[in-house]
Amino acid sequence: SKPTLLPREFVLFPAHPNPFNPETIIQFSVGVELFDSGVSSSPSATSLQIYDITGKLVKTLVNEKLALGNHTVKWNASGIPSGVYFILFSSGGLTETQKILLMK
Repeated sequence: SKPTLLPREFVLFPAHPNPFNPETIIQFSVGVELFDSGVSSSPSATSLQIYDITGKLVKTLVNEKLALGNHTVKWNASGIPSGVYFILFSSGGLTETQKILLMK
């Protein structure tokens, strides 16, 4: 029998629009977790957080176990000052960051 193919991708896609005001859409893909003992296809503990230029946490958009595959989150930054922010995406022991610009 053919092995089941699982998404191995861990991807933080470019946020759009960027620069944005006041909303941007953040898409990401959750793949399998790799362990010394092999691969786990169970949902990965995933977090998606926004930090400001000083490294202060501004908003947690996702903090839960998500199913494998693509996910989309909208961030509404109403009430947040203009400036550079960073998206920190973590899942399955991997981390990626992306710079976004809020222009009001």
